[in-house]
Amino acid sequence: MNFDLLIQNGSIVLPWGIIEADIGVAQGCIAAIGKNLGFAAETFDATHLHVLPGIIDPHVHFRDGGKGGIEGVEDLLSGTKGAVLGGITSVFDMPNTTPAAVDAATLNAKRDYITGHAYCDVGIYVGATTDNADSIGDLETIDGVCAIKVFAGSSTGNLLVASDADIERVMRSGRRRIAF
Repeated sequence: MNFDLLIQNGSIVLPWGIIEADIGVAQGCIAAIGKNLGFAAETFDATHLHVLPGIIDPHVHFRDGGKGGIEGVEDLLSGTKGAVLGGITSVFDMPNTTPAAVDAATLNAKRDYITGHAYCDVGIYVGATTDNADSIGDLETIDGVCAIKVFAGSSTGNLLVASDADIERVMRSGRRRIAF
């Protein structure tokens, strides 16, 4: 098989242990792990190196709300650049931004901004509110949304879902994972 990239002779860290092998990459995805995999347009000799999977940070706060340029806070650009430099390949951004990620227009605008500006993969939490509790099921299916976030304690804007009845409405409406 032919690959775009062949990472050879590495100590590959897998869930069940460390193996000495090669990794074949095709079209940006791992296509094979093993020995003597074939040929590649580019090779990287990982002898005496550990090869680890990308790490996911499921709880980040990029306070710019997908607009960029707010001085003094970690924004999408600085946060995703720092993530990549630290070996993190995916992050999930919390909804308590300005504007809060609680409606379709804001979620779509944030996703569109991410598409052209992020250094790694970014998922977006949709923030549950008492106002959107019954439409969470629709909001969570918007491209880029990874999960629902419920603030049961104080937060920014209208992101507080304080009553048991409202929390139940969110849980009944949504089908994905909910972070509290």
